[in-house]
Amino acid sequence: MSVTAHKAILANASDYFAAQLYGTWAEVRNAHAEIEAEYSSDVMQMVLTHIYTGSFEPKALDKHAEELLNASTGYLLDSFKQICEGHLVEPLAVENV
Repeated sequence: MSVTAHKAILANASDYFAAQLYGTWAEVRNAHAEIEAEYSSDVMQMVLTHIYTGSFEPKALDKHAEELLNASTGYLLDSFKQICEGHLVEPLAVENV
């Protein structure tokens, strides 16, 4: 799957993307950069939606919370990471641990 995104928006959202797209080893002279994703296309789409809009689909978070947590951690998206962590720990209680 190929997804198009603006390098400047990705780099502004994450130090990971900034290093990948504009770091000393990046091919910054190219108009296009390719980053191989370690995550499913659904998860990558949700990550990009969050980067661009600051929002997310709550039902998708129910389905992909762990993978979204891994992606937000890996891509250094702290605010989205906190949302995912909160979603995962919310149902925990003394009775069900």
